[in-house]
Amino acid sequence: MIQRKQTLYMLLAVICMTIFTFAKMYTFNSTDSSMELHTYGYELYEAGAEEPIADSAINLRSLCMVVLAALSTLLMLVNIFLYKKRELQLSILMSQYALLVGIIGYGAYYVWSFSGFFAESIPAGTALTNVPGWSLCLPLVALLMNYLAIRGVASDIALLRSVDRIR
Repeated sequence: MIQRKQTLYMLLAVICMTIFTFAKMYTFNSTDSSMELHTYGYELYEAGAEEPIADSAINLRSLCMVVLAALSTLLMLVNIFLYKKRELQLSILMSQYALLVGIIGYGAYYVWSFSGFFAESIPAGTALTNVPGWSLCLPLVALLMNYLAIRGVASDIALLRSVDRIR
């Protein structure tokens, strides 16, 4: 039911995680090259070039990041339609909370590991700058929306239990 506030929170979390899956996460720059990091891999550019000189093949780190982000998005999207099964919805929201915390932790490792990869691929002594993308904050927003949805579902369950006691 779309009129429930927790459904709107879950929908906002789905939108955040969908954007996070496809947006640029981080940019590593040096004087002669740059690398854009996405959840699905990286693109390596020469200075001033429009087209990437190398796209990443599917590697294990990128595959794990994409699977975690897609699983989180899909789980939250399915959870929206479980509004008649509030107990199940609450348990899925709790597991979703743990999954989002895992995505945030793995995202930090993901960026750190690719920064080391880029630092090894440029000549020694070259200045390296890192520019985080705005999409890095989206899992945190999704985590907040998930928390608010948990509170909403829990309050619905408490309200229904109190009404059942009166009968």
